[in-house]
Amino acid sequence: MRWRMRKLLMVLSGLLVLSGCSGVDTIFKNDVSKDPVQDKKTTKKVVIQCDHGEDIKTTFEASGDNILQMKQISHLTLSDMGLEISDEMNKDTIQQKINESLQEKYQYVDGVSVKGTLTDDKVEIETDINFRKANKDDLVSLGLLDKAEKENKEVSLKKTIKAYQANGYACQE
Repeated sequence: MRWRMRKLLMVLSGLLVLSGCSGVDTIFKNDVSKDPVQDKKTTKKVVIQCDHGEDIKTTFEASGDNILQMKQISHLTLSDMGLEISDEMNKDTIQQKINESLQEKYQYVDGVSVKGTLTDDKVEIETDINFRKANKDDLVSLGLLDKAEKENKEVSLKKTIKAYQANGYACQE
């Protein structure tokens, strides 16, 4: 039980670390007249991957310091997910139960998609967040963004990478 909670917390912490890393300095909040001027060098799209062992891989697509999209692939056991599976269930039924569980939580959230795939002994969960489409209130209600950060215009790549590395992730471009 303790390992299950630790594993689930690790996956969630990977997503939640964004909550403390979003936005530009508070002086730029909600005031388009104060948006930082970006030259072409800072608006180049970059892709950075952060790995936490073989169980969690996160990829960020950013323009300058602004994260546009995040994709996380994590691997959990069925018990880590808290799913009750009986011996009578076949692979298709288990797969259906996994996706029903995920869709129940995420189906009505624009910019967020989650898909679970049953492998031999684990469930691969793919979470995509498109920050250009996602509603910050929805992200807050799902625990993917801190309530105090929802007013910020963007999610900082530099701050996010720093936070991921502090949590044991290895990040590279």
